[in-house]
Amino acid sequence: MEKTYAVKITKCLLILTESELMGCLALQPDIFERAVGRGKRILRAQATAKRQAPKRFGVWELYEALKGNPRYLTLDSIRAVEAMPA
Repeated sequence: MEKTYAVKITKCLLILTESELMGCLALQPDIFERAVGRGKRILRAQATAKRQAPKRFGVWELYEALKGNPRYLTLDSIRAVEAMPA
């Protein structure tokens, strides 16, 4: 079975097979080029956001920080504790 793609547009949902989609894009390579560029930008932005996202401060880190472990007593860990709900 060939892979299918769902494309939601105004007032309808398109279900296209990969060969149908590639056939349509082959007729207008400039659209294909722009779509690939958009995809690359989105993937790069997601990777950057993931790298820059603050690390979650879990129970173990809290335990170590309260115990006085210098590795966990950083400004980021203090801010994470302050941001925790009471």
